[in-house]
Amino acid sequence: MTPVIHVGDCLDVTRQMEANSVDAIVTDPPYHLSDPKRGAHVQQTCGMKTKRTFIVWTPSMDALLGTMPDRTIGMKFGFSELPAMRRRKELTIPSFRSTKGPVSILCATCGIQMERKLRDTRRSQTLFCSTQCAAAGQKRRDSDMLRYGTGWRNRRAEVLARDKVCRSCGKTPAENGRELHVHHLKPFRFRGTNHPSNLVALCDSCHHKIEAITEQTLSSISIDVSLVGSSLTIVVDGAQRWPAVLGPCRLPELTGQRRAE
Repeated sequence: MTPVIHVGDCLDVTRQMEANSVDAIVTDPPYHLSDPKRGAHVQQTCGMKTKRTFIVWTPSMDALLGTMPDRTIGMKFGFSELPAMRRRKELTIPSFRSTKGPVSILCATCGIQMERKLRDTRRSQTLFCSTQCAAAGQKRRDSDMLRYGTGWRNRRAEVLARDKVCRSCGKTPAENGRELHVHHLKPFRFRGTNHPSNLVALCDSCHHKIEAITEQTLSSISIDVSLVGSSLTIVVDGAQRWPAVLGPCRLPELTGQRRAE
């Protein structure tokens, strides 16, 4: 396209142009227009009421309202989102966000199908269908952090990305209808670590089965602890383990002001 430069009064030149042939008009407003003291004189001299008169909306610009966010329209034509929002409300056009229908997702706790707004899915990857499920999810997250220590969330995500399917039955999260669990092969309460070699991804059903077998096996182990005087004895399944003799008690050291006294 070859640029054409018109020389003359803008009011006279624009009247000679073909109708609807201009998509946007960029002007240079007078200085100090926003100054309440000096701007009043400029507005009175130029016959302008507000800064909104500097944006001339064309049909092609109006057609974009509601098809994209107001901020995107403003960036496209070189102004802020406020004029676009005012123009859209003036034409009673719904916002771009309100025209987006709800999306179907799964509850992070019970796994049932629910509908949520698109903006909710962008704000959080963990959504719940009710306040009860949200409370249960918060309790589970807090208990996991307290139980398995800091960094557990990142390690859990690492194991899920590594396994992708249940290590027992081979089913995917989509086939199970909910996300996979991360299981400690050697229980954490028995000094099992968070090392990836001790962690596997399991579906909900397989996780409950393995937990039940592990709990049944560990509960069948007989552990007796006795303390006679300063001798501590631990017996596991009838075999004596970890005999220890407690040393003499040590008095606590005084510190600070009490030590000086």
